[in-house]
Amino acid sequence: MMDGIAALKQIRVLHVLGAFEHGGIQTWLLHVLRHIDRECFHLDFVVKTQHPAAHDDEVLALGSKIIFCDMTNPVRFAHSFCRVLRGPEKYDIVHSHTHHFSGYVLSLARLCGAPGRIAHSHNDTRHAERANGIGRQGYLGLMKCLLRSNATLKLACSRRAAEDLFGSGWAKDEQCRILHYGIATQSFFTTVNRGAERREFGFESSDFIVGHVGRFAPQKNHQFVLAVFRELASNMNNAKLLLVGNGTLEQDIRRAVGEMGLEQRVSFAGSRRDIPRLMKNVMDVLLLPSFHEGLPLVLIESQAARLPAVISDTITEEATVETELISRMSLTDSAADWAAMAATTGNAFRTRRSAGPPESLLQSDFNIEHAVRELECIYETMLDAVSPGKKGGC
Repeated sequence: MMDGIAALKQIRVLHVLGAFEHGGIQTWLLHVLRHIDRECFHLDFVVKTQHPAAHDDEVLALGSKIIFCDMTNPVRFAHSFCRVLRGPEKYDIVHSHTHHFSGYVLSLARLCGAPGRIAHSHNDTRHAERANGIGRQGYLGLMKCLLRSNATLKLACSRRAAEDLFGSGWAKDEQCRILHYGIATQSFFTTVNRGAERREFGFESSDFIVGHVGRFAPQKNHQFVLAVFRELASNMNNAKLLLVGNGTLEQDIRRAVGEMGLEQRVSFAGSRRDIPRLMKNVMDVLLLPSFHEGLPLVLIESQAARLPAVISDTITEEATVETELISRMSLTDSAADWAAMAATTGNAFRTRRSAGPPESLLQSDFNIEHAVRELECIYETMLDAVSPGKKGGC
């Protein structure tokens, strides 16, 4: 922060996202809100749903507002969003996490006089977007044009996420930079107690537990998770599967589990706030065969827990901190090959779990303490650049 002097002006930032459910972006933002200097930085949040979300109470308790703006209709959104920006709460920075829709968000922010406007890319959606028709392609082109015209800074969680939203020349763009997620590493300094924790799900201490953490959405490739687990279960009588998360495809996956005859070996844990505990005390290996990711926070968490992971080679290499914990495989490899790798890596680390995260992760920018200091610096520098002489922060 700026020379440690008293605050000249509290920097006010309005974040725009979906909702405060259990997800990578939301988890990271919650970590940021917990660790940022709230005397120097005030964060509020615009969301697209009026339904109560998992972390709403904590967000409000930390002094932030949650403001609903209907994003399903661009006219209604413009009306409600501009009313927020032109209201008594004056925001120095609008920080949008809505991927392509950020083009529209930031064009409105510029119209309403917000001096700092950040587009933040959290995903690489090119794989999913290839199948879309000409109408969708036109929308994407328009949004990217609006981003170029209205963003004063472009952030991305990884190189792939940057290339997706900001183009192949992003590295030469002075407005673009990478900001890695940070996790609260203190959550992983706990004693391993496998027996007691596993009983919650009906697992035995001797069971081999395959874990998956992620919303039930096409991107996460749950059908392949089941295919891999079926192969594993056919060779290991003690193999069980723990699926953590919720989403639109959950009922489809539950039906598939029934059709495979695996109901007694698969547990659905729903959305959870205790991912570190589950990774350390329940899971033996994490399976992550996603079609695409920006930078999966769950993979950083698994390495903090010293939990080995078998992941698709579509996942950005920036997410690898501890190489020995990560096994990369192609989605063209067979489910049997994935199952064999999961069994090998999971068994190799069963007796090698320790009480704390690896030192390499603690010293990296994936540590939330480092990540938040970097974000504070970004906000301070941005405000000074767009409003010279109007420095904020502390």
